[in-house]
Amino acid sequence: MILAQYTIRSKQEYIFRSNRLLDIVGGTEMIRDAFDWVFAAAEQEGVTCQPADVPFKLQAVQDAFAAGTLGMAELFRGGGNLTVLYRDRDTYLRVNRRFSRLVLENAPGMVPMAACCEANGQNYSADYSALMAAVDAEKNRMLPGRADYAAPFALRDRTTNQPIVCRVPFAGGQRELTAESRKKLEKGQRSDKRNDGNRLLDEMTTEWQEESLLAVIHADGNNMGVKIQQKLNGSIDYDFCVSTMRAFTAEIADAFTRTGETSLRDTMAYLQKEGYPGLKETAYHYRIVVADGDDFTFICNARFALEYTRNYLKAVHQKKDYSSCAGICIFHSGYPVARAYALAEQACDNAKKPVHETHAEECWLDFHYLHSGIDGNLDNIRSWQKTDALMARPWLVEDGNTVFTLEKAKALIKYIQDHKDQGTNRSNLKKIAAALEESRGAAKMELARVQYRDPDFADALCAFSPNEDYQLKALYDITEIYDLWIAGRGK
Repeated sequence: MILAQYTIRSKQEYIFRSNRLLDIVGGTEMIRDAFDWVFAAAEQEGVTCQPADVPFKLQAVQDAFAAGTLGMAELFRGGGNLTVLYRDRDTYLRVNRRFSRLVLENAPGMVPMAACCEANGQNYSADYSALMAAVDAEKNRMLPGRADYAAPFALRDRTTNQPIVCRVPFAGGQRELTAESRKKLEKGQRSDKRNDGNRLLDEMTTEWQEESLLAVIHADGNNMGVKIQQKLNGSIDYDFCVSTMRAFTAEIADAFTRTGETSLRDTMAYLQKEGYPGLKETAYHYRIVVADGDDFTFICNARFALEYTRNYLKAVHQKKDYSSCAGICIFHSGYPVARAYALAEQACDNAKKPVHETHAEECWLDFHYLHSGIDGNLDNIRSWQKTDALMARPWLVEDGNTVFTLEKAKALIKYIQDHKDQGTNRSNLKKIAAALEESRGAAKMELARVQYRDPDFADALCAFSPNEDYQLKALYDITEIYDLWIAGRGK
């Protein structure tokens, strides 16, 4: 038998190759559909497949393989991978040839990868370890990038360097499309017709051409590898391991995707009910970009990014023993979404650092406010701006004994709002943050000036943390998002 695994290489690069939202959504759905083409290829080749909704019994599968009534069996799908058991190598190669053609026809520019190993069926752990070694070897053999063939005189897209294949009416004009962008646009347009609640970027901004700030949020589940090992518990039995992995992937989809989508809908309804003044109805909407296993990415108005993110993380944490961390990048709607996403992904990686150290089921978030188009590596940006040591980030979403938690910060933020006329106003907070960028001593002087005008502010800070360094870091973070997440909400 042949044990095989399919994946799509450079998924995020493929999705965010275009900065147009419909293309991004289309690319996401094409990746989601890609594994279905494996089974479509099998059907076209006349290969009978046992789907994952049929209880897996290895002996029955082996008997069907020997009788020639079955060619392949889907083991499980999850984490961006599809694992399949084939009768023999010839069947595997036949399906792959047809699958490759379907990808070329339906998703030009997508880079699929398949790897396999021989499986004796006696030891699931040994067979799967051999498969993972084959996967790693195949990843190392594959060249980065993609080959786009075009004649020297062909018109090319300036961003991707792919050849232009057609022009279509778009937004009152014409748009030149590559084969890849045409497929993505078609898919994205079909998705838009099915999802009336989702909105385009320009419609999600607070005031177009006045305040056009958006946020892209990338969330990723914690301790997935540890959970798999715990659930398998060292078993080598195929029937047990396959059934366990199927149940686990179903749990993941429920905990991160379905729960996440529900939390976003509930948050939007809450925000609309609150009715913040001066905002159009579409400003409350969101757009889910990626929802695959424990990987969840969406875009919303920057003013509501904290509510959406906090509620998503809390909803996930309420599902059994699962948790997730998130990164937020705040950007102007005209800025390339792909670059903003890259920073959100890096912020998520930073938020996960405390979890990597403890393996605790905690939800952390980090954010980056993209000013003046400065992008690149997030750590390098903060190091270059000399702000990395000034931040309390990442924040723990629920209460705990850390520098900054959202629960502990609520009282401090409420105090700042209630006493802004007495000294904790935007201007004074900005001065403290600016002084902290110069030196800790300068920040302490500014803080003392504010506390002279409002002596109770010192008590509010001590209630947050008795450590003055922690106080200054918290004020620095609060100051950066004061205008978006604190001031001017009207409630």
